[in-house]
Amino acid sequence: QAINISLENQLTFNTQRKSFWGLNLERKFSDHLTVGATVVNYTERPLTQKVNYGQEAVSNTMAGFNMMYNNELPFLTRLTDKIPFINTEAPSNLNFKAEGAYLIPGQSKGINDQSYIDDFEQTTSKISLKEPGMWSLASRPEKNRDDPAVFPQTVNNNDQRSGDGRGLLSWYTIDPRFYGVGGNAPNGINAAALSNFASRRVQMRELYNNRDYVAGEQTLLNTFDITYYPEQRGPYNVNPTTETASQRWAGLMRPISVTNFVTSNIDYVEFWLQDPHADGNDLGNDPKLLLQLGNVSEDVLKDGKLQYENGLPTPSVPSNTSETNWGTQPNQFPILYAFSTEGDERGQQDLGYDGLSGTQEQAKFGVDFVNPVTNELDPASDNFVFYLSDQFQGDLASSLTERYKYFRGPEGNSAANSLEVATQTPDAEDVNRDYNLDQTENYNQYTIDLAPASLTLGNNKIVDVKEVDVKFENGQSKKVKWYLFRIPVANYDGVG
Repeated sequence: QAINISLENQLTFNTQRKSFWGLNLERKFSDHLTVGATVVNYTERPLTQKVNYGQEAVSNTMAGFNMMYNNELPFLTRLTDKIPFINTEAPSNLNFKAEGAYLIPGQSKGINDQSYIDDFEQTTSKISLKEPGMWSLASRPEKNRDDPAVFPQTVNNNDQRSGDGRGLLSWYTIDPRFYGVGGNAPNGINAAALSNFASRRVQMRELYNNRDYVAGEQTLLNTFDITYYPEQRGPYNVNPTTETASQRWAGLMRPISVTNFVTSNIDYVEFWLQDPHADGNDLGNDPKLLLQLGNVSEDVLKDGKLQYENGLPTPSVPSNTSETNWGTQPNQFPILYAFSTEGDERGQQDLGYDGLSGTQEQAKFGVDFVNPVTNELDPASDNFVFYLSDQFQGDLASSLTERYKYFRGPEGNSAANSLEVATQTPDAEDVNRDYNLDQTENYNQYTIDLAPASLTLGNNKIVDVKEVDVKFENGQSKKVKWYLFRIPVANYDGVG
């Protein structure tokens, strides 16, 4: 049986624009002499100004010349007839043709006389760490050797002191709706509210000012914003004594799929940091940023039990739980992470890491804290408040950072049938989702000093500094510095 194969001509659908034209001129000077000239041109137009070496768009021109001469030569006929034994039967003719061509190579004007050997965008292995949804509330780094006053060396399991000193921390990427993109900005958010370094949009050219941009390319950076409130008590800090801002700490942690940086050729931790003092913030005495790479404990509420919200009991799923000094904890390990779908039972599981409601937290911890936005009882300071909620009023509504302050609270952050959520999956202490509670502390530590005197080029792991002019939403302009930190993984300063 015959097999018919048909192929689609891809040239018909090639998106690269090409043109080919030619011109031929001939002049007949007499019946014997004709002279001609030809010009042809082939031009390619690239889709972008950035083309790779060997794929340059050409614009070649070829010029040609030709002539033809044809005439009878009677004297040659007579001369030939004089040769013995030769008698010509036709007149002699001279037929002369000449052709010549010259190629004029060129290139398209659209590539600016440049081609790229390699843009080096794929020559490095990168692990992005700026997705806010991958981070979660950190456990206390007990093995920190540098500051035992902030991180005491020994706290036993099921001891509420493991939460002492934790300050309020929020991390997020600013929703473009605050700038009127994809929806209207919430009430209270205007140009004045966005005209500060903590709330503004960041242009890509601030950091990558030598990069060429084409029409339609993204020119705004999605920054990873971290806001720390050391004067405010953070989640699960139920210390009955007064703490100063200098005694506070806060942290977030996330999994990294690479377990061996050496074999994976991971040499640096690199990030740009906007001047943390830009808005006149007072970071206090000796502010530090600590990076810890390695094994860190997932036990946020140190009790030796794996908390996961869908392990909490509901009327249809009476789970086996036990009470600790931190609250209600499941006894069995999880099979999967998914809320109950029966009625409103999700609300009975979406209670945060302590597994307690506000009333139960008050009875457990003896704290009477009330969330200033919702006016709800929140002794553990773990309640979630959506940043676009209508519950924000007054000064709280007109501050972008205030709107994100309680966005990382794990209690109530997964409401059913609502768009005002942070996640649709249960919160769990199992950060790497291996259905196990890792309690090992074995990490390398890297310290970054955030004091103004330490933020200088060549020191403190800073390899570049850019000072840029920033134009705010209200039309005012100010200068701000960006610091590029490049931290060699091999040069750690502490081991846990």
